[in-house]
Formats: sequence, structure tokens, C-alpha cells
Amino acid sequence: MHKVEVKKVSFKEKNEHLLIDINLSLESGSIYGLLGKDDRSFSRLFGLIDGYQKPDGKILIDGETVFENRDARDKIHYQSNQDFSFEAREIRSHFELLKSYNEHFDIDYANALLSDYGIKVSRMLNSLKYDETPIIDAIVALASGKPIVLLEGIHHRMKSATREIFYKHVDAYRNDSRIIVISSSESSEIEHLLDHLIIFKEGEVIVDEPVEMIQNRGFRVTGTINNILQISQDKKIIHEEHLGEVKSVIMLGGMTERDKAYIERNRAYYSPLKIHELYEYMVGGATHE
Repeated sequence: MHKVEVKKVSFKEKNEHLLIDINLSLESGSIYGLLGKDDRSFSRLFGLIDGYQKPDGKILIDGETVFENRDARDKIHYQSNQDFSFEAREIRSHFELLKSYNEHFDIDYANALLSDYGIKVSRMLNSLKYDETPIIDAIVALASGKPIVLLEGIHHRMKSATREIFYKHVDAYRNDSRIIVISSSESSEIEHLLDHLIIFKEGEVIVDEPVEMIQNRGFRVTGTINNILQISQDKKIIHEEHLGEVKSVIMLGGMTERDKAYIERNRAYYSPLKIHELYEYMVGGATHE
């Protein structure tokens, strides 16, 4: 079992606060989603967790300071998008090179993942298209053999079909001894993978909760205007849509047994709050019309 602790970490760049008093606790067995609009905050946080720079605050891996600690850093693989345009070697050679640097790198597993994408190991790295290079990034991360894997938005450049394969691989990689962290500027496609959600806004953490808890924070109800008025009396409406006399509303607040009975009796419909609905509201995307 492993644990990453981020304690009161801040980072300022050219008078801009990218990280403000960040406190996080990441534990084995979960896939964490870091969501926000500023990728620079995630880049800086991942870099600090990886031990490249001494943080303003504390970052611990299994209770040990990560900065200048080779044993702690050896547990981490931090992967961002790489540029292979000048890499005139085969993917096969690339995997062999990585193995020479990292004894934990699993070449057989990397080749199996590559096969799922339909790419040959004899392919030259510099022949990969813009939307293919993230495939190599993803494979390198998942075949690293490290218990803590930080994925910095590498899925953004993938094609839709490729992303589905990537999500399948990530889901298969999870186990009780691993921590997987995925940063993203959007949530709808990755929310099915996540166990825990962390939302950043302007350098601060504004949500840090298990997905199950988030889903219990609110719900969507579709029904007549009178239905909605009755149910929403003690709740906060964060988004609503109209279609004649029918409204579909996203609310924050617990769903009581009385609410459920009323909805069923009046033939309205409800569903748990989706991560992307909360995310868009929290970062300013969704509005109460």
C-alpha cells in the first residue's frame, strides 16, 4: 500500500499563483481525477510530487520527503505528452532503452498494449502522427511498473476510438497497490474511471471527495414546473432546461424518501448528479438560467 501526502503546498510563477495552500492525500487502490481549466497548475503539482523541485510546503511518499529522495522518487512515474519528431528509432528500441533506465519497465506488457492499438513495434517514433504519440506516452506510463502513476492530460490528443482503448487499459491497471492520477480539463469521458475527484480553480482545490459522495450531493429531476417547485424548496438549483411545461433541473441537496415518493407519485424522473455536471457548475461552465 502506498500514500502520497501534499501538505500546504503553494507555487508562484511570475506573480501568478498556480498552487495555493494545496492539501491532498492520495492512497492506493484508487483512480483520482484532477480537473481544472489551467493545465499549468497540474504540471507544477505533478512535477513537485515527482521530486524535481523543493516545494513550498511538504510532499511525502509513504511518509518520506520526496525531494532529493531517490527511493521515494523511484515509486513514481510522471507522464506528460512527449515530442518524438526527432526520435529516429523504432518503438521496439525505445522500449528497450526505457528498460535499461528502469528495471521495472515491462516490455512484454508494453508490446501487448501496443498491439491493442494496432501499431507495430517496428514503427519509427518520428513517423507517428500527432494523435498517435500519446499512445506511446500512455503505454510507457502503464508499463513503467511504478506504483504511483501521474498522467498529465495525455488522452486529450487521442482520437475517440483510441481514448476508449486507453480508458480500458487504465481501468485494467488499477489494483489495491497502485495510485493512478489523471489530470484533465474536461470530465465527461473519464468520469466512469474515477474513484475520487479533485477540482482545481484558480490554483485552489475547491472539491476533494470520493465520487460516490459527490453523486449523493445532488441529482437531476425532470418533470412539470409544479413538480420542480415542490421538490426544490430546500435545495439549490444550479442548472435548468425548459421544454414547454417540462423542466429538467440539476439540484444540490440530498434526495429524501419523501422526495422520491413525490417524484414517483407524480411521474417525474430523477438521476444522481454526474461528475461533469458538478464540474461545469463549480468552474463556472453551467449556470442557473
